[in-house]
Amino acid sequence: AEYGDPFPGAKKWVVPVTYYVGGNPTDKDLEILNRMVETLNVIPGFPGMTPAEKEFGAALRIYFCSPREFENRMGGNLDTSTLDGAVTVWYGDPNEIISGLICIRNDIDQFVRNSVIQEELYNGMGLIEDTHLRQESISFAGYSTPQALHPIDLLLLQLLYHPDLLPRMNAAECEAVIRQIYG
Repeated sequence: AEYGDPFPGAKKWVVPVTYYVGGNPTDKDLEILNRMVETLNVIPGFPGMTPAEKEFGAALRIYFCSPREFENRMGGNLDTSTLDGAVTVWYGDPNEIISGLICIRNDIDQFVRNSVIQEELYNGMGLIEDTHLRQESISFAGYSTPQALHPIDLLLLQLLYHPDLLPRMNAAECEAVIRQIYG
């Protein structure tokens, strides 16, 4: 996790993800979001993602909102003034994601927002910490605006959701699974 981690190890959704979209998304926002959902839904081992008709009961809530609403929704312990989007997830059994909140500012340029939508949804699937290694990644820690997942992003999602990689596995256990898959 980016801001401290009381439960180290692999983190992922193990139950189907129902999601609700609120606020003021553009048609392009919804197109990008739907494309990401389609990508996630074909990853082997991913539990699936479907829209919820109502906010209440949705496991993942996604809001396109003003900077003020963004700050209110994300809480006071996150400096939202420098962020275009953010994600927070909650766990049931440690490292099994059971719910999440994504906020994306609707006052930013559509080109930038396209990247932010994908990054926050990608992070919200369990790959929360941004990378410093690959500028082409959707979750590059520096400023970048890729318009699609890079093949390395897709590979990481496929590895995370591989049925043999379980929540709470540490780095060595994850490496052993990956070596077994690609050995």
